[in-house]
Amino acid sequence: MKHITSIVLMLLLIVFFLSGCNKNDIIHLPDNEYNFETYDGINGIKNIEQLANNNVYPACLSYKFTYETDGGDILGYISVPIDCIQSKTPCKVMIYNRGGNNLGKIGALQDNDTAEICTEINRIVIASQYRGFNGESSKDELGGSDINDVLKLIDLCENFAFADIDDLCMSGVSRGGMMTYICASKDSRIKRIIGISAPADLALCYNEREDMAKLLNNIIGGSPDAFPDRYKKRSALCWSEKLTVPTLIIHSRQDKQVSFGQAEQLAKEIENNNPNNLFKAYDDDIHGIHEEDIGIIKSWLNDSSK
Repeated sequence: MKHITSIVLMLLLIVFFLSGCNKNDIIHLPDNEYNFETYDGINGIKNIEQLANNNVYPACLSYKFTYETDGGDILGYISVPIDCIQSKTPCKVMIYNRGGNNLGKIGALQDNDTAEICTEINRIVIASQYRGFNGESSKDELGGSDINDVLKLIDLCENFAFADIDDLCMSGVSRGGMMTYICASKDSRIKRIIGISAPADLALCYNEREDMAKLLNNIIGGSPDAFPDRYKKRSALCWSEKLTVPTLIIHSRQDKQVSFGQAEQLAKEIENNNPNNLFKAYDDDIHGIHEEDIGIIKSWLNDSSK
């Protein structure tokens, strides 16, 4: 019976895609544990909404939802590969941590972000918008208590029948990379990490950029001299010995937002922590993802997997 249901679901999906779906099309799945919508009301998940982007990213189904962390509602996104749903086989997971901050609504997740990554790497991709985005009482702390918003995603994935977190990868760009390092130092369920254009010394960021100093004064409460512990707990270079899982670091030598030296020094300090570590340096000034990064990430994930 389970085999017949899987065949019917697969045929329905094929008919849907061949019928020429438009941006308003929504796929209605059977009520089973491989349908993300069935988790509405479970473990603080609510307001699940399927995103109508299947015509652009037909290899996955994507949703936005809210979930509870520390008593507040946080906006999240998830994309699940179609073949995972069709075959009813749990799929590996990547947690993606975005850059930017919620003080100025900079770098916010867009509806297609997780779908794009999911399509490229064929893993479930789940991401948090972090607290403070929708005017919640709790504020974005740039690597403070908002770390709980990311770690809660692991708790949620542990209860998804369609998610296999045995090889959980966490990745992040810029501020998201900093949060990835912090999370990896706190939670052993994270099995590999990727930091792209990521700060590893927040005090140095404060001293190198006047605009960053203003932002950090506002969010953290003051300078590194005034609050050294607050900066150290956000700076992987202060506790690099805790980063023992396979780590991929990607950074541009001329990056003007986060200096290359931070990534270079972190790569050196963790070089002997794990044989599967990799450091990729570019000679340009791009802050963020390069077109070539997807291929590098896919290859590294395959080579460093258990």
